[in-house]
Amino acid sequence: MREALALEQYRALVTQAPLGYIALITMSIIAISAASPSVHPLTRIFLPCVLIAVAAYRLVVWLRRKPDAATPAQAAKAVANAGIISTIMAGCGSIWGAYSWASAPEHTSVLIPTIVTLSTLTPVLAQSMCVRNSIANLIAGITPIALTMAVAGDTADRLVATLIVVTSLYLGSALTQQSHRMVALLSLEHVMREEAKSDPLTGLVNHRALSDRFTALIEDARSGGMTHERPALIQIDLDGFKPVNKMHGHATGDEVLRQVADRLRRAVGKGATVCRVGGDEFAILTTTDPEHDAGVAGGRQLPDLCARVHAAFDAPFQASGHHVVVGISTGYAQWPQDGRTLDEMTGTADRRLIAAKDVQRRRASMRAFGGPALI
Repeated sequence: MREALALEQYRALVTQAPLGYIALITMSIIAISAASPSVHPLTRIFLPCVLIAVAAYRLVVWLRRKPDAATPAQAAKAVANAGIISTIMAGCGSIWGAYSWASAPEHTSVLIPTIVTLSTLTPVLAQSMCVRNSIANLIAGITPIALTMAVAGDTADRLVATLIVVTSLYLGSALTQQSHRMVALLSLEHVMREEAKSDPLTGLVNHRALSDRFTALIEDARSGGMTHERPALIQIDLDGFKPVNKMHGHATGDEVLRQVADRLRRAVGKGATVCRVGGDEFAILTTTDPEHDAGVAGGRQLPDLCARVHAAFDAPFQASGHHVVVGISTGYAQWPQDGRTLDEMTGTADRRLIAAKDVQRRRASMRAFGGPALI
């Protein structure tokens, strides 16, 4: 959520920040013209020129940025830096405005708080997606000028200061509500995205999420992120599950599937992804180290993992008061020798799974006719 929020704020700033800095430059130029000639040139001209220079530099920085060219960490840093710089600029502008207002002739003094307020609202609105930045800008940009007018001004000045404060409070409240709505929408989007990648019955990931995870592992392997480890896939088919639905009903079948998912999770641990790819079909995506574990299909790890998965089904299931026995058949594939894409690896694993089922059927037939238990 934090990463998604940072990216959304960054994209909004890429669009809005340049416009905000252009408006700030324009306001600063107007402020120089509106300031009283009696104000010392260092205050009347130099400080606004510094703000113009900083705003111009930041304008160039944001014009060079692209909405989708930042990582979440880079986006968060850019948003934070924008808030710090704009808050400092707003504070300096407001202090300048307070000093200029106190020195300005009566007939032009009202222009100063107007310019300062508009100059403050510009970055506030430009960063409306970043509520912390906006609130900080409001406080820094409004407090000095409003406080000075309330303390040193007449009744009209106090009324203007009160209006500025009330308007700022209303704007701050509106921005906070907008931020809450945005976070709620991002949370909903995150939930929907996760649901689109998970199986609602078992809570396992679905084929779409498995494909994304496989792609990430392949990219990691090709880029050298995984020095020795290589992706591996295990296809799993439940044996004897279909009669469960016919004999005991779908509610019992669903409960068995949930227990199957739990057993698979415990069997593979945290280093693998368990996926439900069909009604009674599952898959496990993991990694093995063929250079350190020589053996069948690139390493002992994969056959050993298959053995642990089979062992997880030794005990019968208890579902809806019924004693249910369900077995499994497995087939595995190792990248890249058994396939370079997920479809190719799935095909290899399926062929091995079918071969394993054939062996089991032949063994069952030999036992039924009094033949040897193993062939």
